[in-house]
Amino acid sequence: MATNRVTFIDTMRGFSLFGILMANLLIFQYGMSRSDAVKDLSAIDNVYFRLLEIFIDGSFMPIFTILFGYSFIKLIESIRKKKEKSLWFIFRRATGLIALGLLHSQLWKGDFLLIYGIMTLLLIPFINRKPKTLFIKPLQMENWVILLKLRGMMS
Repeated sequence: MATNRVTFIDTMRGFSLFGILMANLLIFQYGMSRSDAVKDLSAIDNVYFRLLEIFIDGSFMPIFTILFGYSFIKLIESIRKKKEKSLWFIFRRATGLIALGLLHSQLWKGDFLLIYGIMTLLLIPFINRKPKTLFIKPLQMENWVILLKLRGMMS
């Protein structure tokens, strides 16, 4: 069975997974919150630590998240080419991600499989939408989030 893989995307996914591994090494050394362990660093160590935090922690998860979105679109295109029911396939995949995420979250607090599974479920209603709807709906949802935050501040 021949697969149509995009080499650049696979390379970026591997690169970002390597970066996530590096970020996890920081967590292994300093703990999840890192607040107590970094108080006693020298000035130069503090600079290096902050640079690692910016370039490792702050860079690779966003890359991986963008690749998740890209892969989601490519998955839907692949399912449509095969003339299969995309909603059922995506739902099964999301359920699998959630199940793996729940199992993995018992071992590791920084699990993202659960989050990606939940996000996949939230994306299902947008699969067969027009581009205009895909542009307007997130803006409407953002307005609701802002309103809820404002309401929380006023109480």
